[in-house]
Amino acid sequence: MNATPPAVRILPMDSVEEFPEWSIKKLQTDFFLDDLPFRSDGYLYRKAGLQATLGTVVLFQFCGAIVASAVLRDVERFETPRKQVYEGALQFDRRSIRVFDPVRENVIARIWPNVKRLGRVKWTLDPNRYAEFERELKNIETAKP
Repeated sequence: MNATPPAVRILPMDSVEEFPEWSIKKLQTDFFLDDLPFRSDGYLYRKAGLQATLGTVVLFQFCGAIVASAVLRDVERFETPRKQVYEGALQFDRRSIRVFDPVRENVIARIWPNVKRLGRVKWTLDPNRYAEFERELKNIETAKP
């Protein structure tokens, strides 16, 4: 990504209910590269989605690291929950979905000092520091929708 995004957010992923016993590598390959780009219903969320503007870069957090990124295209709140548990969906630009070597908390805290630790918080980050984050990425793979 060359331009500064309008916003950058961290979205924690559920390793207990949604992706139990998944490794980071399995999540990156099976979900981000092989599944999410082809989902018509997008990234389903259970309780709270993400209040963000379109074009926001979402950094996905799993097992204490940032493991993927994508550009938000739309946020949908369902009138009635789907499959009785999903309250809404996040739609991403399929061509923007990327995975990379996990970026750990210490790197995130160096770039965005307000991030004290990764956890369940959906951090809002300074988009002007996003280019610095991108320079840290190694072994980037992009989804091929």
